Order: sequence, then C-alpha cells, then structure tokens
Amino acid sequence: MIEIQTSGATINAGGLNVELGGITVAEDGVSFTNSDATSPAATITATSNAYTDAVLAVYQSGRTTGTTAFNLIEAGASSSDVKFAVRGDGRFDTSGGIYVTAGGATIVTDGLTVNEGGIKALKDGVRVDEGGLRVHDGGATITASMTNQSAVIITSDLASN
Repeated sequence: MIEIQTSGATINAGGLNVELGGITVAEDGVSFTNSDATSPAATITATSNAYTDAVLAVYQSGRTTGTTAFNLIEAGASSSDVKFAVRGDGRFDTSGGIYVTAGGATIVTDGLTVNEGGIKALKDGVRVDEGGLRVHDGGATITASMTNQSAVIITSDLASN
C-alpha cells in the first residue's frame, strides 16, 4: 500500500498500473493531459464479453434533476469552443449538426422544430401518417419531375356519407 500524506506524488517514467481495487479521487477532480499527437488522452475499455453495465457513467448527485445550471458532458477544442454538450436536464446541443448513418432518428414527443433551412427529403419523400399537412405561410409548390407522373394525387379512405 502506498500512502501519500501531503504534497502529492509524481511518476517520472513507467506509468501507474492498478490491477485490482480501482482508483478513487475524493476531491479536486481528475485531469488528463497528453502531448502525443497520435494517441487519445483517455481511453475507457470494458473487456468482458458478458458486460451489461454502462462503460462510462456520468452523474451529478448534488443537484436537482432536470436543471439547466450545468452540463453533464462537454466536448470541444477548448472550454470556450464547445462543440457538443449534454445539459443537466438532458438537452443535447451540438454546433456541428447531427449526421445519422444508420438506424434513423425518432422523436417520441414534442415533435420537430426547424428554425431555419427547412426540411429536405433526398429519397423516398415525406409521409405524414396522422394529423395531415398544413402550410401556414408561403403556400405550397408540388412539382412532378418524371415524365407521365402526376404532381398531385388526392385520395381518401373515409366512408362517404
């Protein structure tokens, strides 16, 4: 067992390997720095084939849930150039956009709001399953881009009265 009472400890070479028991930092947090341009500053790996827990768990136990007063996670080039953040209330902010390569995106409640740029479907169009489509300002333009295609088809599966 190593016990350091005051003034800390420095390992100049060889690193530190903890094989059992883990590491606990009680106060002042932890900071990782790495000047090697070809390796990450921190790597977390769960090695069990039967692993079922979180590989990284981030909690803030001193605050009420749902608060916007802090971020659970921040990532960026510096603290003044944050590109990705998850607030204490769960809101996800990114300045680089969201790019989904597989699995799509699902919004369960509160819908989708686009403040600028509109919505563009590159393939397979837009389908509204429930609630209809309302254009509140600017009108609507529907263009058929293929020969012998109808620009507008209106159907109803409602029973006639």
